[in-house]
Amino acid sequence: MRTSLYLVFAILLGITLVATGDTITNIWGTVNYGWIDTETFGIQFQGSEQIRKIEQDWPKSALLITDHAHRFSDNLFAWQVRKSAEGEVLLVIPNDFTKTESYYPDAQSNETQDDVSYSQFQAAFLRILDSHKVIVDGDLIEICLSWGAEHLLFSFTVPPPPATHEVP
Repeated sequence: MRTSLYLVFAILLGITLVATGDTITNIWGTVNYGWIDTETFGIQFQGSEQIRKIEQDWPKSALLITDHAHRFSDNLFAWQVRKSAEGEVLLVIPNDFTKTESYYPDAQSNETQDDVSYSQFQAAFLRILDSHKVIVDGDLIEICLSWGAEHLLFSFTVPPPPATHEVP
């Protein structure tokens, strides 16, 4: 009986997750994710009061967005965006770790260090960056908060991009 109850609970949870698909809400806040178009994947994060408090009280804290690609055919082990008070950096890690590349997004001219926040943001990732296919459906994305220890906030699998419709 207990096994049947767990099975029914798992099925109902699975149906709920499939129905919501691109939004996850928990005690850490809400993350929306999905393809903006066939070449761009977007993540929008709205942190809870708890996240805003950590960001304020722990100035050395950082939010990490990691794609655990492990795609040998694309020569990509992983990539990670680090958002913190010091700014933002994207690390692209190929299978040969010695060839890791760092990218620093251009800061807007009116942006100051006080304007940098990870408790609320929108981010867009191109499917291909330089010669790397950085994001494809099936990749595992994790969003973690680090302030002394690393805490997993959200985890999801990249869904397939929207189908393209060619006009004959």
